[in-house]
Amino acid sequence: MLSHRPLTILAVLALSACSSGGPSGPEPPLPVDCTQASIVALAPAQHILVDPRLSGSCLHFPAPGPVEAEYAVVALSGAGVVTPTGVSEAYLLQADPPPDAPTAREAGGLEHVAGASFRQSGDAEAFHARLRVLEAAAAARPGAALGIAPAPFIEPPPVVGDERTFRVCSSTSCTSTVAVEATAAYVGIRGAIYIDDTVPADGFTPSDIAEVGQLFDGATPNMYGIDTVAFGRESDIDANGVVIILLTDAVNALSPNCSVTGSRVLGYFYGLDLLPGSSGNSNGGEVFFSAVPAPTDPGCPVSRNEAMRSLGPTFIHEFQHMISFNQHRLLRGSTQPELTWLNEGLSHFAEELGGRQLPDNGVAAGGAPDRETQFHLNNFANAFDYLVEPEDHFLVFPEQSGGTLQERGAAWLFVRWLADQFGGGSSLGTAFTRAVVQTGQVGQENVEDVTGESFDRLAAQWQLASWLDNLPGWSGGSVRLQYTSWNLRSEFAALNASRPSVFPRVYPLVPDESDGDAYERTGVVRGGSGRHLILTQPAGGVVTEVRFAAAGGDALSAAVVPRLAVARIR
Repeated sequence: MLSHRPLTILAVLALSACSSGGPSGPEPPLPVDCTQASIVALAPAQHILVDPRLSGSCLHFPAPGPVEAEYAVVALSGAGVVTPTGVSEAYLLQADPPPDAPTAREAGGLEHVAGASFRQSGDAEAFHARLRVLEAAAAARPGAALGIAPAPFIEPPPVVGDERTFRVCSSTSCTSTVAVEATAAYVGIRGAIYIDDTVPADGFTPSDIAEVGQLFDGATPNMYGIDTVAFGRESDIDANGVVIILLTDAVNALSPNCSVTGSRVLGYFYGLDLLPGSSGNSNGGEVFFSAVPAPTDPGCPVSRNEAMRSLGPTFIHEFQHMISFNQHRLLRGSTQPELTWLNEGLSHFAEELGGRQLPDNGVAAGGAPDRETQFHLNNFANAFDYLVEPEDHFLVFPEQSGGTLQERGAAWLFVRWLADQFGGGSSLGTAFTRAVVQTGQVGQENVEDVTGESFDRLAAQWQLASWLDNLPGWSGGSVRLQYTSWNLRSEFAALNASRPSVFPRVYPLVPDESDGDAYERTGVVRGGSGRHLILTQPAGGVVTEVRFAAAGGDALSAAVVPRLAVARIR
């Protein structure tokens, strides 16, 4: 679902849990025991993942000798499960010389504690969350009609001028709907655009609608083709052969005070429309919704250019949600649609695909100078805001979150990185995106099934990559510690130069720094996210002990899946 970022650039698209044990109750606290620490014996460009609970919550970095040593350390939660308020825990991260001569295990012991070791992350968002909860509940009902059954009613293919009544959410809680009368203004091979009969006359022009319609399903490359190649086909439960897009000020009404809140719903897809047996509010077919210009609205003015710019990203974003619902729920009978954090990451990735593939001809661009500005810019803005302080935000959204802008930035970055690693060698990542959408699996299990690797390992490597990508002085090492499709440092530096008010740093992520003496940090780790630290040991220095424990002094709980990811830079 698309929501608005309070920026002067473009409009964007739009689970903390205590640990629990078995039947006998919470797990007993595990003490910190640095005598069980393992020695980090890495050559430059090597990296490793460690479960601190298996190493006494401590690591020992050996004395560097005559040459300075530098490490990137990420203390994170590798939890990929979704809970109502998110998996999180308060932590304490310290770096100091050990109090006594080290008695740590040999370097070989690191392989044991690492497990699967390896070497070489407003109102509109609350609305999104509410829809996903309602959608999942509807999909799980035993009586929910499946799209693979015969169409419950047959709609003839629309023609321009056809009139139809739609049901649209009347509030961000979507406990009720309003009836919207609309008329078909564009009908193409795969899409039909209806316009609410009550929208202001100074809104979209006929040429605007024709342009965006052609961008959706006209000459290739188009948005329909981009999404269906990347993710798979949509359903056609009403057998009318087209996806319907309703442009209505009922969507604008979901954000009546966006000038104050800074958050605006630009469009949405609701899976209930593909489950006509679940509710009388279902539209019984493939429909998604988008806002219209409202330049004189006192609470939430929307210029024609702004609305026009957002249509392309909205269409390609919401269409992925529609495809995902079909692939997971209708075709494969999953009782749960894709989880919000991964679903939104894929839809923001769909925007990126539009920016990469659509012709740079200004059609339906709403004044944007190029497709990169129209489709990519807000993903980078969300990612920037996440990377400024990754620790403060989830990668794996809480069940109650529809994805804050920072969470969406994390989800896009993670999907982008996964597509780089498992996408078949193409920047489009099709091998990954089709596999992760065309399945009955969801969330963590889906990612692990497609990649064949544990979620905590992937999250740790991704966090390292978000610092090490094209880092000056970093050479060699695993491709896992890079984004092969983007040079993030170059992109963010260029955005900082052109839009410093939105991108105020040359690179958003600024790790803590320590020389191995008297470093201490407290905070909260959240599912998929954590704290970055650059540990520099001066030439001739001593052993450094790094401790990653719960804020109360015991080991972090198993539920948070604590991990220390370490890469030696030099």
